[in-house]
Amino acid sequence: EKAIETISNFELLEKPNANINFLKGKIFYNMKKYKEAERNFILAINKNPESAIYYNSLGVLYIKQNKVPLANAAFTEALKKAPNNMQANKIMGIINFNLKNFTEAVFYFSNSAITSYENNDYENLAKNIILLEKIKKIDPNSVDAEIMGKFYFALEGRKEKKWKK
Repeated sequence: EKAIETISNFELLEKPNANINFLKGKIFYNMKKYKEAERNFILAINKNPESAIYYNSLGVLYIKQNKVPLANAAFTEALKKAPNNMQANKIMGIINFNLKNFTEAVFYFSNSAITSYENNDYENLAKNIILLEKIKKIDPNSVDAEIMGKFYFALEGRKEKKWKK
């Protein structure tokens, strides 16, 4: 409650901006006041529609509330703004995995893994590879040789880093 009061005082001192709304959204999210969090994330997006992190946070909020179609839309927007966004790619992979859209899941997990590798985030790289291997066991046809070849080719740091669907 004190954090919201402090942020509200900032709004009195300067013109309300996207960062203030975003911060309020994060605070409300942590307080489990999801309607207020959603309202503030949307206000932040309206003020700065090019920020992928705002869409990411909105997507995480929707996942928390099991609003998968809305989360899907939020993460799709985040990836339009920042195609290499590791979190959005990974969560889109999880959404598609849970919906049994394995080919789509492979695409997103692969991009998340490549970005993890490029950022020396080996923990997330390993998690994504585990998820890819899990898909390969469930549905070998969704993880075809071409996709995995491109994935490992990119991990070797050669020519192609990301690929389009």
